[in-house]
Amino acid sequence: MNHPECLLLGAYSDDVLVAIGAAKLVNDYAELKRFFVTKDFRGTGVAECILSVLEMETLKKDITNIYLETGVHQKSALKFYENLGYTECEPFGQYTKDPLSVFMNKNVGECEFVLNDSQDSYYVVAFSSQLNQNTPHYSDVADNV
Repeated sequence: MNHPECLLLGAYSDDVLVAIGAAKLVNDYAELKRFFVTKDFRGTGVAECILSVLEMETLKKDITNIYLETGVHQKSALKFYENLGYTECEPFGQYTKDPLSVFMNKNVGECEFVLNDSQDSYYVVAFSSQLNQNTPHYSDVADNV
């Protein structure tokens, strides 16, 4: 892969977007980005569903290491990722040590993926972007992913 690619998932309940998650694919690893679930849908399993699909999609692209950066005060997010097998690690990519950041990693190469049935029905829409440096305003877009 000679340029970053972004996977963006949106989960809908009926016709309402209730959660999103994204992964930026960078050569030999993926970075989780922009993960959000609306308040009414937290704890329903939709976040786990989105994360599982993102992990499976990275594997399809032969990427097994997934990293993320989150804040030290994001206790719910930290617990969520820990419960799903992410462990703290050193800064990765262009990140440097920061007292307000927590860096986490998971190797999904040997994971078994099971999408649990939920009491609610969701459908997930996947978007993929293959921007490159010839794309107008590429750096503006890449900096905001």
